[in-house]
Amino acid sequence: MGDDGELFLRLHVVQIPIRDHDRSVGFYCGQLGFQIAIDAKLPSGERWVVVNPPDGSAGLALVKAAEDSPAYKHMGDLTGVTFITEDLHAKHADWSRRGVKFPQPPVTPTWGEGQARFAIFEDVDGNKFILLEFDELTRRLEEERRKEAEKAEDERRAAYDEAIAKEVQSRLLPQRMPPLKTLSYAGACVPARGVGGDY
Repeated sequence: MGDDGELFLRLHVVQIPIRDHDRSVGFYCGQLGFQIAIDAKLPSGERWVVVNPPDGSAGLALVKAAEDSPAYKHMGDLTGVTFITEDLHAKHADWSRRGVKFPQPPVTPTWGEGQARFAIFEDVDGNKFILLEFDELTRRLEEERRKEAEKAEDERRAAYDEAIAKEVQSRLLPQRMPPLKTLSYAGACVPARGVGGDY
């Protein structure tokens, strides 16, 4: 639940009909640079494979379609799935070098007013996807990425500072217990967290 009391909601997967899992995984991971998020067998015995783009957002569930299914008949159509990138021409050039087919190269639509560009690419089964560069969305993505990087750096610094403080605090305590002939004793300081407030 978020700070405003709203229940968490996020797109998880979109199903894409395919003919062969290994071939499709080779395409999405080998040519597009996606990662396998799930590769498991369902109770029915069917294989369930989900691949994610590098940012780890919503995944594509690669579903082997039976030849008599409606999904099989729509294989090769426009999926309606759109991927956003910050540099369409660079991504188009990179994926083209990797053998990705672009039936429609990058274009600037009339509605884009110079702020949007898109291309259409297809997977090994001919399923078509949109690759979009949209300046406003790109700015938002850059801002999110910057905030995530700052947060990660702050967490790294805090962990480092806490480790130093723990080391300094432990050295404030006696490192050796003075021996006594008439008494056996021991002592320990165990802080609840990395460092404690008592000495």
